[in-house]
Amino acid sequence: MQIEVMASSPTYGGAGSIDLVGEFLLEGLAPVGEAVERIEVDLLLTATPEAPRDTYDDGAHEVGVVVGVGLVVDPDVQAILDALAEAARDGMAMSPGDAGWGLAHEQERQKGPSLVFRRSARRVRVRVVSRLSELDVFGSEPRPATFATAAREIVDGLEPLRQRATKGDDLDVATLLAHLEARLAQLPETDEDLHTTLAPLVAERLERWAALSPWDVVDVDWSLYAPEARTLLDDPFFWDPADDEAPHGSDTGADVLAEFLDQRPRDPLAFLESQATGWGFDSLAELGREEPEEHDTLIVAAAFAQLKVTARIDSTLGEMAMEALGRRTGDEADATDDLLVSALANATERA
Repeated sequence: MQIEVMASSPTYGGAGSIDLVGEFLLEGLAPVGEAVERIEVDLLLTATPEAPRDTYDDGAHEVGVVVGVGLVVDPDVQAILDALAEAARDGMAMSPGDAGWGLAHEQERQKGPSLVFRRSARRVRVRVVSRLSELDVFGSEPRPATFATAAREIVDGLEPLRQRATKGDDLDVATLLAHLEARLAQLPETDEDLHTTLAPLVAERLERWAALSPWDVVDVDWSLYAPEARTLLDDPFFWDPADDEAPHGSDTGADVLAEFLDQRPRDPLAFLESQATGWGFDSLAELGREEPEEHDTLIVAAAFAQLKVTARIDSTLGEMAMEALGRRTGDEADATDDLLVSALANATERA
């Protein structure tokens, strides 16, 4: 069993300084059954600091990603926001202080906490409305108070699992929750204790990562897709959520796949049009004129989304995707381009 912790705010997303809370909570857990393989926790952070923590210095103005037990600091927040603003389309740019900034995130918080047990996928999804802020999680190295707050909120968020699980589930919920409560009594209280606690967890994580197969790394939830999809796209590259060259590895590609999974449209061409208009363009054609790269990324992502979800591809969409790939690669196609073209060609032949 794993507990994967992610945090989100109006500006940032990731695990930040609470990256290892899940490993800490599960350390020493006895077998509790096979019904749950992964618990996915989404902490919805506040936009302003609320949880007790030490005073922030210059680190409060920087965004970092926790690696191991240290902080790797990226360019400062303002530089990131400036780059995003410059890249945004006219009329769509937003930054802190603009009307509407953070509205969607706050609406998610207003929905309240939730727990969903997806038995077929052996996963539990937990939404936590957190007291922690984005500065707590993304503006500092791990701190005992922040780490403890996240741990307690996660354990509280898992309490509804007592009602969601049934006698038919191979899951000893009582033992699981009792273990988590016991771990809360062992939370480190000082910076030194926290560092000592996290160091072996980092080592264990690196050891697990080194032993993962390429398919383990991409970690696909196959219950979302057609049974034949893995056979049709039998290379981890197609499913990689972090490779920008993969169909759904870029931000745009990931968003398109999420929308396709949510809508499961019967008419993929209408889906393309709705995506384009949703991005602020009058039509898909206008998107192609104004933002040709985004246009082609949308088409390729939609084609592979349909292939993953239905194990088939609309002939017109397939042709559009092949043309988009041709424009993208030109005369400099590489191995990944060949994989994409070959998969589309095979799928189109089957259509």
